[in-house]
Amino acid sequence: MPESTGGSDFRISLKLLWGTKERAPRGPKPALTVEQIVEQAIALADAEGIDNVSMRRVAERLGVGAMSLYRYVPSKAELLDLMLDTIHGEHANAASPADSEPWRTRLEWHARQSRALIQRHPWMLQVRQGQRPPLGPNIMAVFNAYLGAVKDSGLTPAETIAVTEVVSNYVQGATRAVVEAVQTEQESGVSDEEWWGERNVFWEEYFDVERFPHITLMWESGGYDEPVDQFEFGLQRVLDGVEAMLAGR
Repeated sequence: MPESTGGSDFRISLKLLWGTKERAPRGPKPALTVEQIVEQAIALADAEGIDNVSMRRVAERLGVGAMSLYRYVPSKAELLDLMLDTIHGEHANAASPADSEPWRTRLEWHARQSRALIQRHPWMLQVRQGQRPPLGPNIMAVFNAYLGAVKDSGLTPAETIAVTEVVSNYVQGATRAVVEAVQTEQESGVSDEEWWGERNVFWEEYFDVERFPHITLMWESGGYDEPVDQFEFGLQRVLDGVEAMLAGR
């Protein structure tokens, strides 16, 4: 079941994300930091999936009682906001192509960075955001960088935003398929090669070459001999479309 970000009061998340929480009262130094909590939550999600992330499990990793975490982060919803923004720092802080590079080169780089981020942290695909992401500094920095890559392409401002959204949506969809394939293999203990190998009987006893002539043609023509990198193929076609639109003006 998808997780949701954002608690009942978005102002709490904003204070945590932007480090504008009120000064702590005088007294003993806090035993933990928000950064430590988020770090352990991300490590847990990477290792076991987002479904296994709870305040209790994170507290166990930190060697403290679960209730003590609520002094720093009010609920799992705010924790998810912090986790998502923190991992986006990997993209936001990576050395990107110079502004002098063509817009397409820069946009390709950001698309690949976004894909790599999902592959390192596949649980982020299970967090429901839609058009309402956590408004953290790293997430905003990535979006700003996407816009910066496209802004000088000749697109209108509205088209610039639309293209960044189209590319982002493509990356998520294409990467989801790869992530799910990896997860299926891990959960079943059966590789794709083994799965298809076990089903040779289907092709021998059930598949009708006359009923499915196009599949047969692709097979006999070597279409499955050297499969293309589907992510790169799709990304290039998306960007080809943008270039064709610009060239037609």
